Formats: sequence, structure tokens, C-alpha cells
Amino acid sequence: VKEKLSLGAQIGEFISDINGYIQTLGQSMQTIFNAVWDYQDYQFDQEQAQLDKWNERLDKALDKQQEIVEQHKDAVNSIEDELATSRGDRRQHLIDQLNAEIAAQREAQAEEKRIQKEKEEAQKKQDKLDLKRKKEQYKRDMLQAVVNGAMAVTFAAMNAYPVPAIPMMALAAATTAAQIAIMAANKPYAKGGVLEGGVAVGKRHSEGGIPVLGGR
Repeated sequence: VKEKLSLGAQIGEFISDINGYIQTLGQSMQTIFNAVWDYQDYQFDQEQAQLDKWNERLDKALDKQQEIVEQHKDAVNSIEDELATSRGDRRQHLIDQLNAEIAAQREAQAEEKRIQKEKEEAQKKQDKLDLKRKKEQYKRDMLQAVVNGAMAVTFAAMNAYPVPAIPMMALAAATTAAQIAIMAANKPYAKGGVLEGGVAVGKRHSEGGIPVLGGR
């Protein structure tokens, strides 16, 4: 009986030591992961800050340009109203003034379109950054699930004694597999355009591909 107790105590102490090593390894890995992820988050935050400044500048420029367009529009309407009842030299002067105002209005509208196009580019970069964040978070969650699952299986193998370890290990592995399957089903991806008349209208396959109308 004493020998059995001594053997049991030795096995228990061995398992405790192994558990300690596993916990230390897990903590070390988590520390490394956190350091890498913190740096990635810092890079994402820097990129987001630049996009925010860009968008703020574009919003101000667009508001100002829209005001200029409206001013030219009002001026054109005013000249046209006066032109309807003007004669002689005054009429010719108004015609010249109207032509100049229309030309200025077109330039202002062209600048407004340019700013709007730049805002569209900024939005594309924002969407790309958001997708990059989601993909990175997906990778982190998958990695965390794999590591946690591996440690759970290891703990099950060590702590199941004297109960057979295989059922406990299988349960831990199945739980991990289920978590990974759920995350895989919600994997973020880039949405593309559509296929019209055999011609792709949207992103290339390397940029996320294109869904075909009808779900095929």
C-alpha cells in the first residue's frame, strides 16, 4: 500500500511539474503573440490616422468647392435674368460676363468632381484597411484557438490520470475543431463586382474575385 501511495504521489508530482511547464510555455507564447499584435495594431492605427486626416481635408475642400459652384450658379442665373430685358452695350457686356461666369462654373464643377473622385479613392483605401483588420483578427482568433486547443488536449492527457486520457483528449480536440469551424465559416473576404455579358465588372480574382449573378 505504501509503495502504491508513493508511486501515486510521484505520478501526481510529475503531472504537476508538466502542467507547470505547459502553463509557462503558454504564457510565453501569449506574451509573444501580444507583442506582435500590439505592433500590428499600432501600424493599423497610424494608417487610420492618415486616412482620417485625408478625409477631413477632402471634406473641407468639397464643402468649399460646392459653395463656389453655387456662387457661380447664382451669378449665371442673375445675369440671365438681367439679360432678358437688357439692350445695346449693356446686353453685350452681360453676354461677355455670362460667358466668363459659365466658364468659371464649369471649372468649379470639374474641381468638385475631382475632389469627389479623390474621396472615392479614400473610401476604397478605408474599405481595404477595414478588411485588412478583419482578416488579421481572423488569423489571430484562429491561431489563439489552435494554441488553446493544443494546450487543452495536453492538459487532458496529463490530468485524466488514472482515467483513460483518450476520451478526454478527444473531447478537447472536438471542442477546438468546432470553434475553428465556426470561425472558418465567418472568414472575412473581399467582395467583388458582377459578371455581365461574360465581362468581369469589379475586382480581379487576386483582389477578392467576383460573384456571378445567380449565386454560381
